[in-house]
Amino acid sequence: MSIWDKDKAFAPDGQLNEFAPAGTKFVLYSAEMIDPIFDTDIGTAPMVHLTVADLQSPDDKKVVSTIGDTNATKFFDKDSDWKSKVDDGDLPAIVETRNVPSKQESFSDAFVIRFIDIGSPAIIKKYAKEDKHPL
Repeated sequence: MSIWDKDKAFAPDGQLNEFAPAGTKFVLYSAEMIDPIFDTDIGTAPMVHLTVADLQSPDDKKVVSTIGDTNATKFFDKDSDWKSKVDDGDLPAIVETRNVPSKQESFSDAFVIRFIDIGSPAIIKKYAKEDKHPL
């Protein structure tokens, strides 16, 4: 085991919350389970890499990391050995990040991805014209 293994697991373009702070719309192209039991400071959580792009530059794809059950279970079935839930036609999609209050007092807000619209080229252009938060 290398001292760099944990660092190497992170996506090359940073973390999702750095790429798309809460309230940001972007194009989501794919989700890949990297490690279902990634070790964090507070225990283990699944790490997923997302292929994403800014609405203004939908062909300039980046790969970002997200860690935690909330986003991982949106795309993968935890009870079926993390099998993908993504069906044909689900992606690409226009999505938005949000901070959602936790139902449990001791937990911080969840940083989630919310579906906005399908990601066809025409719809991406429409949202790009409306986008007030270019990345």
